[in-house]
Amino acid sequence: MKKRKLILIVVIIAALFFVGGGMYATQEDTELRIKLNTNKTVPQGEEMDILIASDIHYLSPDLMEEGLLEKVLLETGDGKITHYSEEIMDAFIEEVLERQPDLLVLSGDLTFDGEKESHIALAEKLSVLKDNDIEVSVIPGNHDINAYNARGFSEESTYKVDSVSAEEFEEVYFELGYETAVSQDPSSLSYVTELSEDAWVIMLDSNKYAFHNQQRKSISSGEIKEGTLEWLAFVLEESKKRGIQPLVVNHHNFLNHHRSTNNSFTLDNSEEVVELLNRYQVNLTFSGHIHLQDIANEGDFYDIASGSLSVYPHYFGEVTVNPSKNNLTYGTSRLNLGETLTDYSKDFFNDVSRKKVFSHLLYFELDDSVTERMTDTFVQFNHAYFTGTIDEAYDSIKASTGFSHWERISGTRYKDYILQGLEENRHNSRNLEKSFISDN
Repeated sequence: MKKRKLILIVVIIAALFFVGGGMYATQEDTELRIKLNTNKTVPQGEEMDILIASDIHYLSPDLMEEGLLEKVLLETGDGKITHYSEEIMDAFIEEVLERQPDLLVLSGDLTFDGEKESHIALAEKLSVLKDNDIEVSVIPGNHDINAYNARGFSEESTYKVDSVSAEEFEEVYFELGYETAVSQDPSSLSYVTELSEDAWVIMLDSNKYAFHNQQRKSISSGEIKEGTLEWLAFVLEESKKRGIQPLVVNHHNFLNHHRSTNNSFTLDNSEEVVELLNRYQVNLTFSGHIHLQDIANEGDFYDIASGSLSVYPHYFGEVTVNPSKNNLTYGTSRLNLGETLTDYSKDFFNDVSRKKVFSHLLYFELDDSVTERMTDTFVQFNHAYFTGTIDEAYDSIKASTGFSHWERISGTRYKDYILQGLEENRHNSRNLEKSFISDN
């Protein structure tokens, strides 16, 4: 009798072990972690259209008054016109509604500096797209969560405002990706959007907001945590089993885009992440963070960094996935802000570039004419660099009167910025047609 009781107890424990998943995931357990949607966005076999934008840096109009913000951006920014973020977002929403994509992807730095009020206002704007049957998937950037420098701007001073926690971020944007996710990483805000039976969009969260504090208000660098890597491997394995093409999106870059701008921009563990993606024959990724438009590659692996929507020329990407041909095409479009605001944004961007390098060159006590020529060349280069048009401007920049002075000068970081940028980015960064390695 005792022996039969013992056997019964062992059987019950074993049953509970397998039902609960035990120490290792069984096939049944992994299936439970993928929650497929019954209503697919796109029917199987059909082309899929995706719009992708990054680094909106939206600031609620209730948090800014005219004056100080524009001055701060001119003196310390990279050309983004956050003081017109309301106009930018309204124009972008109108553009998306007109194009009717199957999915809009926003790859981080949604807000200026993580203001809770900005997040709520932005989510409300994006909800218009959902109301018009356009799916939206967002991920945070390094400026979006636990931001200790979240602030508003009066005419003459700034004031501290609330930011959001990771939990609050998911709550605010719940209907913009998280609600319909087929899988979500338990250790980050990463998740999977099911675009169709042919494609998943893997939205990765590489930010270090858990370490933000009063001293380190916003950490620019990023990495894919160990737990997230394990989850990513699981998702990639599941996509392989199901014959699904994964598209991978992240805020931080997967590859280096410029030797002088790699620090804090490229993932700390990029080699490990790219090796994992290559293992599953994923050879194309999308990122942002650097604010400029660039396509980098290492062999047959490509990373498309989207230019900031808040910086001239206000690019957003157009992606078409063709399952039958097993390929993807990518192109850029400029947001239509009207002639007046577009001209202002271009002039503002060039003024920021000019002010930054001119004040730097004053330390070298050069002739005024030389400083002016070198400044003109820098402005020309920076414009081409951010717009992804170095391939078109290369000869003109090298023939400019200031370029030879940049070649001869020493002791300035801007020399490497220009010379390396010209040679490393002398390619088309605005368009790409790519065949997927995987033939699931």
